[in-house]
Amino acid sequence: ITISLIISFILQVIALPEAVNFIRPYPILMMVLFWSFIPEARFHIHYAWGIGLLTDILLSSTFGLHGFIFALTAFIVKKSHPILKSRNILEQTVCIMLCFFLQTLFIVWVNGMLGFSSALGRLWYFPALLSTLLWPLFFSLMAHICFIIGITDK
Repeated sequence: ITISLIISFILQVIALPEAVNFIRPYPILMMVLFWSFIPEARFHIHYAWGIGLLTDILLSSTFGLHGFIFALTAFIVKKSHPILKSRNILEQTVCIMLCFFLQTLFIVWVNGMLGFSSALGRLWYFPALLSTLLWPLFFSLMAHICFIIGITDK
């Protein structure tokens, strides 16, 4: 879990050209949601909160903002796990999409209330949309890695 989170932190801060920076997906949230979805990983909600606080420090954003969002989305995924695991990957993706848009809307809303302008402007939904499109591939890849290293049995 630790190595995958370090990789996601690196992917979050890696420099991208300005032309594509506005569509950067949410690698840290994707990793938090994945580990929250896998019960064998024993990834708890307070881990998601701590990772969110580290993300706030890493991105120099409002302290506690990502912590709250990550904990809330991890809670939603853990509570809906019995329903989600019986669905196929496309139906799961629709549910996970709500978590990505929840993060985006909450960040834009809180930053707007604090008087910070959004760097995304009217394109605020692109990172959530790209994260949603990448989720099936990401989930399949991570599930396969978990199977190979022995975290899951299927």
